[in-house]
Amino acid sequence: MYRCFFVVLILGCSGHSDSDPKSDAQLQIEDFGKDFGTVLPGESLEASIELKNIGGENLQIKNLRTSCGCAPATIEQESLSPGQTTRINVNMHAPPQPGTFNHMVLFETNDSRHQQVHMPLKGKAEWPVDVKPSMITVPTLRVGEVFSRELRVFRTDRERISGLSIKSSNSKIKVSKPTTRGLEQVIEVSVATDKLGKIEGYLQIDTKDSHRPNIVVPVRANIIEDSQVRPDKLLLGQKTVNEQVACEVVVILPKEDKVVEISTQSADWIIDTWEQTRINEQMVRVSIKMTLPSQIGYLRSQLHLSTKKKSQPLKVGLSCYVLARSGEPTSREEIKPSQ
Repeated sequence: MYRCFFVVLILGCSGHSDSDPKSDAQLQIEDFGKDFGTVLPGESLEASIELKNIGGENLQIKNLRTSCGCAPATIEQESLSPGQTTRINVNMHAPPQPGTFNHMVLFETNDSRHQQVHMPLKGKAEWPVDVKPSMITVPTLRVGEVFSRELRVFRTDRERISGLSIKSSNSKIKVSKPTTRGLEQVIEVSVATDKLGKIEGYLQIDTKDSHRPNIVVPVRANIIEDSQVRPDKLLLGQKTVNEQVACEVVVILPKEDKVVEISTQSADWIIDTWEQTRINEQMVRVSIKMTLPSQIGYLRSQLHLSTKKKSQPLKVGLSCYVLARSGEPTSREEIKPSQ
C-alpha cells in the first residue's frame, strides 16, 4: 500500500512539470536588430524585422518607438494570433557626416519572457574617398605673413588614390599640384595677402570616384594689421592740471621692426619721455611719461606710435578727468572739455 501511494505521488509531480510552456503568448524574432555595415553618409536605409507568435495565446505588441526621431518605426499588426507574423519597418538616413551610428527599436509585449524588447540599429557612415582636414580655418594672420597647411586625400578602403585635380575659388588661396605619399595624395594649401580683412573661399577636389566625384573644402582666414597695440584705450582716472603721469602699452611688433616716435593728437598733452623694451620676438613694451593739460574737465586725446616699417601710426585712446590743484580758483571757461 505504501509503495502504490509513492508511485502515484511521483507521477503527479512529473505531470505538473511537463505542462506546455507555449500555452501563453510567446515572441519569436527572426533577426534581432539590424547591422547596416558600412554605408555612405546621408544614404537612405531600410530595415524590416519579422516578429512571430509561437505561443498558444494572442501576442500583444505595444508602445513601439525608437531612440531617435531620425529613425521612425511602424508595425503592420499589433495583435498576433498563435502562429501569426508581423513586421516592424524602419526608414532612416545615415548621418550626413562620417562616423558610427547606433539607434534602438523599443517595444513591449505580454510575453512574460520578453516584456520589454530593445533591438539595435547600427552601422558606419563612411565616404569611399575622404580628405583631412575637412575645413581650413586661420583665426588670425598678419599682413604679409604666409599660412600653409597640407591636405591629405585618401581612400578609406586603403587602396591607392590617384588622378586628382584641384582648383581654388579665391586667388589669395593657393594650391600645389597633388603629390603621392604612400597611398595618399597630398596637396599644399597656402594663404597670403597684403590687405586687411577676411578671406573666404573653398577648394574643389575632383576625385573621379562615382560615389563622391568632388570634395569641397572651405577655407577661411582673418588678416590683421602686422602691428597691434594693447590696450587700445588708456583711462587715466582723476588727476590734477599739469600732473605728470606714467603709463605702459604693449605693441605686437615683429623683431625686425621698432617704435621710432610717440606723439599726441592734442599739443597740450605733452610727451616727456618714453622707452621701449622687447619682451620677445613678437612683442615690445613701451613705457611713457607725459604731462597733462592745464585745462580742467573731462579730457580726451590719442597717443600716436609710429614704427619703422608701418606707414600709419598705431593709435591709443587717452581719457582723464582733470581737476584744479587744491586752493586754485577755476573759471567757467576753464572747465570746458577740450575738443
